[in-house]
Amino acid sequence: MNNTKISEHIISEHISVKDLNTLQQEVKSLRMEISRLQMENCDLENSLLTAVEHGDLVEDELLEVNKKLKGEIIERKMAQATLQSILEIVYRDKNDLEIMLATATEHGDVIEYEQYNRAVEAMRESEEQLRQQASLLEHRVEQRTRELNEAKEIAEAASLSKAAFLANMSHELRTPLNAILGFAQLMLYDQELNEQHQNDLQTICNSGNHLLTMINDILEMSRLEAGGVLLREKECYLYDIVDTARDMLALKADEKKLLFDFNIHPDSPEYIYLDDGKLRQILINLISNAIKFTDAGHVYIRVFPEGLQSIDQQIDQESSKDHRFLCFEVEDTGLGISELETLTLFQPFVQTDSGRRSQEGTGLGLSISYNYVKLMDGQMSVTSKVGSGSTFRFTIPIKSLDLFSKDAPIKSTNRVIGIEKSQPPYRILIAEDVRLNRQLLTRILLPLGFEVREVSNGQDAIAVWQSWSPHLIWMDVRMTILNGHEATAAIRGIESERGISASQKVKIIALTASLVDLREEDLYLHGFDGFLSKPFTEDKLFARMSEHLKLQYIYSH
Repeated sequence: MNNTKISEHIISEHISVKDLNTLQQEVKSLRMEISRLQMENCDLENSLLTAVEHGDLVEDELLEVNKKLKGEIIERKMAQATLQSILEIVYRDKNDLEIMLATATEHGDVIEYEQYNRAVEAMRESEEQLRQQASLLEHRVEQRTRELNEAKEIAEAASLSKAAFLANMSHELRTPLNAILGFAQLMLYDQELNEQHQNDLQTICNSGNHLLTMINDILEMSRLEAGGVLLREKECYLYDIVDTARDMLALKADEKKLLFDFNIHPDSPEYIYLDDGKLRQILINLISNAIKFTDAGHVYIRVFPEGLQSIDQQIDQESSKDHRFLCFEVEDTGLGISELETLTLFQPFVQTDSGRRSQEGTGLGLSISYNYVKLMDGQMSVTSKVGSGSTFRFTIPIKSLDLFSKDAPIKSTNRVIGIEKSQPPYRILIAEDVRLNRQLLTRILLPLGFEVREVSNGQDAIAVWQSWSPHLIWMDVRMTILNGHEATAAIRGIESERGISASQKVKIIALTASLVDLREEDLYLHGFDGFLSKPFTEDKLFARMSEHLKLQYIYSH
C-alpha cells in the first residue's frame, strides 16, 4: 500500500538522518497526506448522513455501504495512526530538533545537521558541568556544616568554661569581700575611733561596695546572656521600692547640690505584684547615672500610670483605676548623649563619651536595666540632647493588689542592738569553712544575746545539730568534707525519720558567694529555708533571721 511505502521511506530517512531538507519535505508530505485523508473521511461521513436523512438508499444497499464505509474508516484510521506514530518517532529524539525544524519552517532558515550535533554536545557538556558544580557545592556544604558543628562545639565548651570560671571567681572574690566589708562596718560602730579613722574606714567600705557593684554587674550580665535570670514576682509596696532608691542616692545628690525630687502620681497603685528587686535595681542604675553625669540643675524621678503625659495631668478618677502599665521617668540636666551614641547605648560594655571620661563603671548598668525591663515585658527608651540633659523612660506591666493591707511595714534606719527580753534565747549554729567569715558572724550575733557555736564543715554541722538542737543554722554552700547541700539534705532526712513536725524543724539559711550557678529552686529542694549572698550587711542578716524566727529587735535611738 502507498501509505506503507511512505512509512518505510520516512523511517529509513529518520534512522539515517543525512539530509535535513529531505526530512523536512517528507514531514511536509506526511502532514498533507494526513490532511487529505481526514478530508476524504469527513466527506464520506457526510455523504452517509445525507443518504440516511433523505432515504435515497434502500435498506440492504445502505447496510452494504455502511459495512464498506466502516471498513474504509477503520483502515483509514489505522493509516492515520501509523502516520501519527511515524511523526512522533521523528520528533521524539530531541525537543531542540523540533524547535529547530519549526523555526526553519517558519523563517526558511537552513540549519545544518552538524549544528544540531554541536548543540546536543554542548548540552551534554553543560549537563556534565552542572553535575560537577552540584557535586562541588554539596561537598562545600558538607565541609561548611562540619566546620559549623565544630565551631558550635568549641563555643559550647567555651561557654561552659566561662560559666565555671565566673562561678569560681564569684566565690573567690565575694568571700574576701565579705570579711573586708563586714569587719569595716563593725569598726565604724566603734565610738573610740577618731574622725580620721572613721573617714578611712568609710573609704574602705565605699571602695569595697564599688568593687562589689562591678562584680555583680559582670556576673549578672553573664546570667542574662545565658538566659539564667528569672523573675521573682511577689506582693510589694511601690513606695518602699522608690524610697529605697531615694535613700541610697540622696547623699550623692546633696553632695553635688542638685535638686533631687521624686513624684509619684496619686493614681499609681500602692500595692503591686512584680519582681521588686529588679525594679529597685533599674531605678538605682538610672538615678545613679543621672547624678553622676549632672553637675548642676536637677534630677527628677516621676512615676505615673500609662497614658499620662505629665505627672500633673488631671484625668478621670474612674478610668485611672484600670491602668495596667506603670511608667517611670528619670530626667536630668546633665551632659546629655549624642544621637549616634543612643543607637548602641543599651549594649553591654558600651559607654558614652562622657562615661569614658569619667573612668567609672563597667558600661553594664544600662544594659542590665534594659534587659530587666524586657524580662518584665516592658520597654525602655531615652531622649537626650548634648549639653541639655537626658530623660530615661521605661514602662512595665503591673498587677494592682487593692486587697492588700495598707499597713505598710515601717522600716527603721537605726541599728539593731538586741532582741526583746520577752523572747527566749536563740541558739545559732554557724557552718562556714572560712575562719574570718565565722568570726564576723559571731562578732555580729553574740552582743545581741544569741548563743552561738561554730563548725567548719557539713559533717560537724550535723553532729552539733543532733547534740545541741540549734534554732537556726547559717550553712555555707561550699565546704570541705561535706558541703552545705549534702549536710542540709542529711539533716532533713533525719528529721523525717524522727517524725519532727514542720514547726519544730531547724531553720537552715544558705550562705553563698557564688551567684552565677545559684538556683533558689535547687536550694529549696535540698531543704534550705532561704539564702543570703556574700558579702552581706547586718541589716540583711537580721532581716533573714527575723523572717524565719519571728524575732523582735531592739534598735538604737
